[in-house]
Amino acid sequence: MHSNLKPRKTNKSKRYQELDDNQMEHNKENVDLINEKYCRVEKEGKALNTTADKKKTRFSHNYLTHTTIRASPLSKESPEQNYRGFLNLLILSLFVLLLRLAIENYTKYGLLITLPKLTGSKAEDFEWCFYSMTYTLMSVSFAFFIENIAILTKSENLTFFLNVCNLNLCLIVPIYISWEKIPYPAISFYPLLIATIVWLKLISYALTNNDLRLELKQGNSVAAAEDSDSKNFKIENSILCPTLVYQMTYPKTKVFRKRFFFKRIGEVIICSTAMMFLINQYASPTLENSLQHYKEMNILRLFERLLKLSIVSLLIWLLMFYAFFHSLLNGLAEVLRFGDRRFYQPWWNASNISEYWRLWNNPVYDWGKRHIYLPLVINHKVSSQNAMLVVFLISAFLHEVLVGIPTHNISGVAFFGMIGQIPLIYLTKWLQKLSEKYSKTKSEVFTTGNIIFWLSFCIFGQPAAVLHYYVEWVKRTRN
Repeated sequence: MHSNLKPRKTNKSKRYQELDDNQMEHNKENVDLINEKYCRVEKEGKALNTTADKKKTRFSHNYLTHTTIRASPLSKESPEQNYRGFLNLLILSLFVLLLRLAIENYTKYGLLITLPKLTGSKAEDFEWCFYSMTYTLMSVSFAFFIENIAILTKSENLTFFLNVCNLNLCLIVPIYISWEKIPYPAISFYPLLIATIVWLKLISYALTNNDLRLELKQGNSVAAAEDSDSKNFKIENSILCPTLVYQMTYPKTKVFRKRFFFKRIGEVIICSTAMMFLINQYASPTLENSLQHYKEMNILRLFERLLKLSIVSLLIWLLMFYAFFHSLLNGLAEVLRFGDRRFYQPWWNASNISEYWRLWNNPVYDWGKRHIYLPLVINHKVSSQNAMLVVFLISAFLHEVLVGIPTHNISGVAFFGMIGQIPLIYLTKWLQKLSEKYSKTKSEVFTTGNIIFWLSFCIFGQPAAVLHYYVEWVKRTRN
């Protein structure tokens, strides 16, 4: 016991480290006296095993309680930095808040969830959806045919021209069909999403095979091992595998796990049902109630609606992320025995906006890094900042296509929302450096950047965009 009473060194605060020599000597003398008294008490305590000894020994009120320099548990200098109880309280409070909102919503609107109804849709919409996806699959056959031509003719100029035509039409035709023939957003979005994914895959397929042919001409043994001959082409390598970058081979798992696969499919069904419930029961009434405030430009009421919408949209977005990036892609990878399943990284711990964009969508990040960023920086000597700008421009264009075309609203909100990430990246990096300069712990730096990320992206960014597109959709369809 007495060995623990020696002066304890601490690095928690300079206040405790800068005691003068006299004070330290005084403390040492006091502690020596305490140790001596505690040793005597300990010896006496060991002798209390018999009844006779217990009658002879009494506890002294001179027992010293305060013997060391200690900080309060909530102080930064305290080693007891464990707030698990507060975290439990926060989770419980959040649950109570959501439960109250659920009861309030039910008493006001009742149960709004119904079977999916595509109000305003026609059978022709589904026919055009089928035509759009059919042409997308035809683009894959055209890409395979073009590679055969490249091998036979040895003409790089002809191959380049045919690839450009095929790639442009692969995206333009579905865009035209979604814009002109399918007025309902929920129907036109999916063929357009599939066309965009295939478009990115075919770009990777064309660029990879082009470089393989060039390296074969130069006698590269590695390229020879990965011959781009059409005989080696496998449809699952280019289209079905849950990746956007083309390779002749991928890491493969040894067995197909049925239980794992059906668990992922079950998660997709559960998350999709939950998203449908949240959209019908909470998001739709909130958006509908925002129309009048938007028309009157009542800023305070709009801000209140935005905050209410932010909770629902965040839950829907998290469910979408889990259903697609974890459940669906893992299920597809299990069927194809695709081994590299790093479809995302822990983006929820991002300390700035740049880190979030690197972590949350690995397939798109790998595609942009492999086919845009690194070729510009290494081959064309473009600065990293300009290369990043090009990547964001392409990403902004695709966001505008996937949002603006189905909603028939090319307003530039999705495009400039992505471009606006660039100054936000520099701002959060600057704030992170500032936090590193004045903060004493790394946890404070992480917390500052992480809060900025959640506020800018999920609390205000997404709900504001959803509200804008909903208002414009209502204006177009109800007038």
